[in-house]
Formats: sequence, structure tokens, C-alpha cells
Amino acid sequence: MNALPRLAIIGAGALTESVYLPVLKENPLFHVACLVDVNNTQASMLAQQYNISKVLSNVNDIPYEEIDAALVVLPNFLHASVTLALLEKGIPVLVEKPMANTSHDCELMNAKAKAKGTQLAVGLVRRFYPTTMFLKEAVQQELFGKLISFDFEEGHVFEWKLQSDYLLSKEKAGGGVLMDTGIHMLDQLIYCIGIPKEVVYYDDNSGGVEADCTLKVTMEKGAKGTLSFSRIRPLRNSMVLHFEHATFEVGLNAYSELTICLNNGIMLNSPVILDGNVLKNKNAFKAQLEDFSQSITSGHACKVTGVEGIQAVQLVERCYASRKSIHEIQTAF
Repeated sequence: MNALPRLAIIGAGALTESVYLPVLKENPLFHVACLVDVNNTQASMLAQQYNISKVLSNVNDIPYEEIDAALVVLPNFLHASVTLALLEKGIPVLVEKPMANTSHDCELMNAKAKAKGTQLAVGLVRRFYPTTMFLKEAVQQELFGKLISFDFEEGHVFEWKLQSDYLLSKEKAGGGVLMDTGIHMLDQLIYCIGIPKEVVYYDDNSGGVEADCTLKVTMEKGAKGTLSFSRIRPLRNSMVLHFEHATFEVGLNAYSELTICLNNGIMLNSPVILDGNVLKNKNAFKAQLEDFSQSITSGHACKVTGVEGIQAVQLVERCYASRKSIHEIQTAF
């Protein structure tokens, strides 16, 4: 019997190939017992490369008695159905973001995990960034006074290697850039600052999925913020937060340095808050997988449970329900 938890990876696409399998090869937190994907050629190629003995084309063919956990890395529209089937068998699941395309499906997933007493983790990997954890403390502990305003931007011309075109389909992806990369930053907003009290949302959707969007939000304690996301133009790609006594700026990578400008003009570049082991983004995925593994062996809750994961999906739904054309956007509150 293998000493490591036996993992089924469901989905052999870009993220599995470029991130999860390399991370697990360098950090054997699980024994990858099988790889499941309808693209048998792709899955077989990766299985040979990473010495995975079993390749399956259908999730229904998984021998549940031979696995201890599952990693779901599928197109968004399959997250709920596949996760629910796994949870029904008592299999702990780490499902990639977004947790599901609708909050209704998220609620079904959470209910099933609770009924089965099974772990359900969501792949919101930026929760594991040292900078994210520091920003949360700075906001909640008011280390530099109250938060006054903030400006988050993430955008570039889309060039991620895709194995399918599902991200361009509203039915399959659940939305465009806001539901895709935007959900990471929405989760950081919720985790570090809170759920917005008021939201005004603008995008360029003309019948498909949005490629460019902006949110203007007001928080419970009065802080105002702007969040912008794009697949068609480069943006600043950083988070700027204005406190009473300082301004912070941090990039979007796990290793990004935090710049602090105090109101007296002193500038601090603060690598001190960065874990010395966090040299690249893949280390955050390692931390996420470590957390999932420990939750299975200890029975303790994961860092990002389904109860946490649903919140960003609910915020996306609030935005889509009140959408305004990006041509109407106002530059000031």
C-alpha cells in the first residue's frame, strides 16, 4: 500500500500539464493513481511523462476504492457534476476555481460535502500568497490606519495555452474575464477587505462573454475601490491600497515585492514579508496541495473550503445581474 494519499487528477489540460503535475513531481504530496480526460492522447502523453499507471476517458470508470482524493481541473461547467459525483462516493475533492458556474451549484456541492462529512477545497491559490496574508492583516488590524480606497488591476492580451475553446462560451465558462482570472482577485478582495456593500459593474459584453470589465465598489466601513480586468489590453497588474498613513502596492505573483510609501515620504520595499521558499508561483500551488493533503490526513478543514469558495461566485452573479455597458463608465464615484 502506498504511504501517500492516492490522487485521481480529472482533467489533463493546460493547468494540469503546466502546473499541477510538475509541482507534484517536485513535491510528492500524493501518489497520482490515475489521470482522467476525454482526450486520451493528451492524457496518455502526460501519464507516460509522469509515470502514471492508469489513464481513463470517463470519470464514471474511476475505481473509487483505489483513490483517497481527487483534483478536478476541468472546464468550469463540469465542476459541479463531477465534484458532486465524487463527494457522493465520500472522496475528498480539490476543485479548481471557479468552484462552479452558479452559486446554486456551489450550494449543492457544499451540502453534499457536509452530508458526507467529506473535505471540499477550492483552488483559489492566491490565498496562499504571503502578500495576500499580509494585506489581510494590514487591513483588519489597521496596521497603517483605516483603509481609505484601493485600485486593483489585472489585464493582458490573452495567451494562455488552451486545450479547448470553453473559455469563450458563456454556457461552459459561466462568463468571461471576470469569472476566469478575475475571480482570483475578487476572492482576494473578499478575503482581505470583505464583501462589498455596493457594486456598480461595467463590461464590454455584447452577447458572448466579457473581455474587459470594471467594478466600482463601496465597502461596509466606507472604503471605495475600483477593480479592472481585461483579456484584450495590458493593465498595471497590481493592487494599490491607500491607508490613512501609507500607500501599498503589490504585484500579482506569489513572489511580488510589496512597496510601502509612508505619508512622510519614506519608501519601503519589503521582501521581509515574503517566505524564503516562495520563489515562484508554483510554490503557492505546492502550499495549496499541502493544505489539501493535511486536511485529508488530519480531518481538519481546508484553508479554502466550499463555504469560502462560493463567495466570489456570488459576487460575480451580483455583477452580471446589474451589468452596465463599459461605454457608460464614470471615472469618479
